[in-house]
Amino acid sequence: MRSNTAQLRQRSVQTGTDLQLVRNLGSSIAVAMNLAPGNQLVLLLGAGDERTNREALETWVRLQLPTLRGMTNQQLLAELIHRLEKLLTDYLEVGP
Repeated sequence: MRSNTAQLRQRSVQTGTDLQLVRNLGSSIAVAMNLAPGNQLVLLLGAGDERTNREALETWVRLQLPTLRGMTNQQLLAELIHRLEKLLTDYLEVGP
């Protein structure tokens, strides 16, 4: 049985999602939001078997991209940061 992350990665390749773009956006978001290394965000952002915040963030970015077609990379980055800030704020206000 394949893991959820492996299935997502395979679908990304099949749908033409640029893996380098996902990695670059994930890294840029992590720096812009000062996200710490570790695994605190895995359950919130991941799909099931990510082990690090970075892996979880990349999975989340990959899942967001299909809804953000036609944007420049700068627009993508700004929108993804906005969405993640909202997700984290909502999580902190409502709780798990």
